Amino acid sequence: GIGAGGMISVSQAIIGDIVPPRERGRYQGYFSSMYAVASVAGPVLGGYMTEYLSWRWVFLINLPLGLGAWWVARRNLRGLPIPQRKPVIDYLGTVLMIIGLTALLLGITEVGQGHSWRSSEVLGLFGCAVVVLALFVWHERRAREPLLPMHLFANRNALLCWCTIFFTSFQAISLIVLMPLRFQSVTGAGADSAALHLLPLAMGLPIGAYFAGRRTSITGRYKPQILTGAILMPISILGMAFSPPQATLLSGLFMLLSGIAGGMQFPTSLVGTQNSVEQRDIGVATSTTNLFRSLGGAVGVALMSALLLALLHDSSFAHLANSSLISEGHSGNVLLDGLNAAPGEAQNALRAELLVTFRHLLWVSTAVSLLGLAAAIAMPNNLLRGR
Repeated sequence: GIGAGGMISVSQAIIGDIVPPRERGRYQGYFSSMYAVASVAGPVLGGYMTEYLSWRWVFLINLPLGLGAWWVARRNLRGLPIPQRKPVIDYLGTVLMIIGLTALLLGITEVGQGHSWRSSEVLGLFGCAVVVLALFVWHERRAREPLLPMHLFANRNALLCWCTIFFTSFQAISLIVLMPLRFQSVTGAGADSAALHLLPLAMGLPIGAYFAGRRTSITGRYKPQILTGAILMPISILGMAFSPPQATLLSGLFMLLSGIAGGMQFPTSLVGTQNSVEQRDIGVATSTTNLFRSLGGAVGVALMSALLLALLHDSSFAHLANSSLISEGHSGNVLLDGLNAAPGEAQNALRAELLVTFRHLLWVSTAVSLLGLAAAIAMPNNLLRGR
């Protein structure tokens, strides 16, 4: 995680160093296309490897990929700007941030796996996160070279871009997790078929990113692309809610649209952030954008999983299936184990109940995406710097 986070932030900061903002949309479009393809190709390949090879290959596949990335970086990253002074590294801020965010994400993950919000373990993690992150903010205000300069949060445009990318990642990553689960549980398909079900989303993300990147470079404005994606996202999620997984063409169309919506917002939000800060802050602004992107995905998966478990508790699924499974958490296993344990005649009733449950879940997801739309509407329509 540390290695991947470093590579993502530094590679984007390199683009910020050597490409003017007006041209940057094109390059960030390429970057977001690769990021989007990898984000969806990972689950697709993972489903196939788990089904036909072994779950261990989900980890082993990273060895040749890592060697390839090392070779490309060693061969091509030459002639980059070299700092003229030795920076002061904020070690204390780094430690406080890691502890605070780890506690926050662990607490959210525990909730997503079925633990109660009021359990001592979850409350302890959230309490630790609040205290440590408060200390982090206090320290950053006094540090000579802070890890995360607090003045960036006074920048309205950067803050709105971070909100946009948070909610976009919230939707995109939670859909990547929930849609295969919905397809498997409602249709009874295997992991390989569920992985293929993600392909329209995988195709839509790079299409949206490439189009938005090119359009941003031509017009010099990023808000129209962000706003278009933010409008398209709730419409596409609502369409998914009303199209059953068995309707492959219709469901795939709405997944394609949601991918295009997400792809249009990822590169443009980053370009907007980099354009709104000073050149010396581009590195930290880029890494903060990636932080909000990662937080959005983690929070989205955890909250949607927790909501799914809550909806299952309140539905007849808890009575038709083995209710003890639901109390144990792990929503993916709840559905599949509950369906497999049910007698043949009861399975159709369970699948119909699950279809309604996932529809309610997608309604909530649609409502959350409206927050991203509000941030996009409030964003100023600034012109990018440079030619």
